[in-house]
Amino acid sequence: MEIPAQETGSTNPARRDTPRRVRRSRLPYFIAGATLTMLLAMTIGTAIIVRTIVATQSDDRFEAFSARASNSIAAELRAAGLEADEVSGVLVGSPEITADAFTEFASTLRDQEILAQTIGFVPLVKADGADEFEASLRSQGFTAYILEPSIQGADQFPVAFIDPPEGIPADFGDDLSRDPIFAQAMDEARDTGRTSATAPFINSGVTSFAMLDPIYRSGQRVQSIDQRRGALIGFGLMIYETDQLMAGPIARADLSEIQISVTDLGPISAPATAALGLFVSPVITEDGGSRAVTSIEVGGREWRFDLKSPPWFGVSALERNVWIIVLGAGLAITTIATGASYSLASSRQNARSDLRLMSTQLSVFLESALEGILLVDPERRVVWTNQAFANAFGYADSGSLVGLTSPELENSAEASVSDSGELVSRIRDIYADEALTVPAEDIAFTDPSPVTYSRTSVPVTDEEGNYRGRLWVYRDVTGERAAEQAKGVFVSMVSHELRTPLTSVIGFLELVISGAAGPITSESERLLGMARRSSDRLKRLVNDILDISRLEGGVRVDLTAVPLVPLISELLDNVRGEFDSRNLTLQVNVPPGLPEIYADSSRLFQVLMNLTTNAYRYTPEGGKVMISARERDDMIEISVTDTGVGIPDEDKDRIFERFVRVESTARKSPGSTGLGLAIAKSLTELQGGIIEMTSELEVGTTFRVLLKQATAAESTPPSRIAA
Repeated sequence: MEIPAQETGSTNPARRDTPRRVRRSRLPYFIAGATLTMLLAMTIGTAIIVRTIVATQSDDRFEAFSARASNSIAAELRAAGLEADEVSGVLVGSPEITADAFTEFASTLRDQEILAQTIGFVPLVKADGADEFEASLRSQGFTAYILEPSIQGADQFPVAFIDPPEGIPADFGDDLSRDPIFAQAMDEARDTGRTSATAPFINSGVTSFAMLDPIYRSGQRVQSIDQRRGALIGFGLMIYETDQLMAGPIARADLSEIQISVTDLGPISAPATAALGLFVSPVITEDGGSRAVTSIEVGGREWRFDLKSPPWFGVSALERNVWIIVLGAGLAITTIATGASYSLASSRQNARSDLRLMSTQLSVFLESALEGILLVDPERRVVWTNQAFANAFGYADSGSLVGLTSPELENSAEASVSDSGELVSRIRDIYADEALTVPAEDIAFTDPSPVTYSRTSVPVTDEEGNYRGRLWVYRDVTGERAAEQAKGVFVSMVSHELRTPLTSVIGFLELVISGAAGPITSESERLLGMARRSSDRLKRLVNDILDISRLEGGVRVDLTAVPLVPLISELLDNVRGEFDSRNLTLQVNVPPGLPEIYADSSRLFQVLMNLTTNAYRYTPEGGKVMISARERDDMIEISVTDTGVGIPDEDKDRIFERFVRVESTARKSPGSTGLGLAIAKSLTELQGGIIEMTSELEVGTTFRVLLKQATAAESTPPSRIAA
């Protein structure tokens, strides 16, 4: 049998397919290797980034901390200038001071625990009065006092009164104006009228500096430089040891772990050529850390604060090592993700199906909602809406609204509301404030039928907080508002119907108790008294319910300028008898010159009466109630404070709700309806004010009413209150 020869160029089929099969078999390993390499690189990179972020966070925390600490230290250092003002203040109006008067004044300042180590007065001694000044001090006990020889015809600023005497780097009688350090600060203080600081100097081996405050002759104009120079009578002097002065502020600013150095850079108006050291805290031995530099102004000079932190300032041990945790977690995730990459493709389609199902369910839910829902983009163009909204605004299909702009929707709604101008204006105001959240507010539609919608609106933002549009929700509350109105009418009608027979009952009881119907026994009088008191409580309840009903229906207030003193005097006349019957002390603290209040006089009286009555009911016998008033910014604050039982924490949030009464084992509150505080709050807000409350259990309660001052009212002559 003949065997056919192979064709030229033919190859073995098995050998031809081998490389392709090998490549296909290695594909999973390639995918796994690529995934492993990518995730490993991301993990290492993330760990490095996390460590960098933590280091940056440490720097940021130190920078913020150093700024707060510098501000805190600066605030305390400014107190040195105020102390200099106090020293100079003793001489205003008098160019002369005696040694005894200065010693007494210095002792008073020491009792106030001032910061200065040395207190002094440096007077201006004219050239022609040097001998007289020298003789005056010798006559006061300074027998060896000698002025430094003066330059011919020159005024002097001698060291005269110093406490303690050794507290200044100069001798008694030395002219401080010849000392360059003091002379520069004295000239600055004299010509500016402000407290000036000297450059640092060494005093008894300690770094110190002085604050000089100019003292001018009382009654003279000191506006220009020439006027200040002509009216100058001397300087108040305060000397501070830098280490001792800085110790307190540094301790209070919690700088125990921070190395801080303070350097004087010279006058702000004319910086020095060389910086002078003021203070250096203990040195931090650890390498690394952060540095911060800030400057403050002290008496016209610039002080620079150099702060150095230890490594990892403000970072916990966990935060320092979080990059290791990230690296370990990343390696674990890399291992899991490498294996999970095989099943990711198959699960991806399932995820898409689930997402489509969730989207469909959400769409069905929103479409079936009874509330009208509208979503607009940043250009106020409709992105999505449901059929309930379309029906509310007279559209047949919700899809026809998509793409319309807000002005187009507003124009279509103008004919359906009673006040279209207000509707359009309100919508535009809401759109103007992208961060505004609108709580429920009612809109009344009149066409095609009367309907009331409660509208809410919230801004829509992305994960970065960027404004992406606005969501509107309209809910039909026609039935709810009708029910509320019917309830109000019913309550008002019933209260009015109860008031007439109740008044008659009270009148008849008073007649019987007074003996108009004949003599009554003591037991009958007791029972009739109980009936009388119960009738009074019922009458107060009816009146409170009527007040609440009027507030719900809208109460007109007549805002005018109201003087507070006569109003509180009338209040005291009404309540003093009840307070005396229970041995309660009633105090009043109202300044006679207090500005008038912009309020409704009768409504304000009702507010204060309710608060005073509330204090009376919840204060045990022998307690105290105080009514006070003061200015607070551009408002008047009226406070009613008692020493009563206080309000528990669980009741504080609901104390202004209707029919809420605080239960107390210390004192019952007969006659309390739980409506007085609710009425007081409503009437206060109706007059444009606010009401606040603070209370501590078994200590007492304070209610504060804040109302605007009457700016354009005529002034009322001040009067006093007889408490």
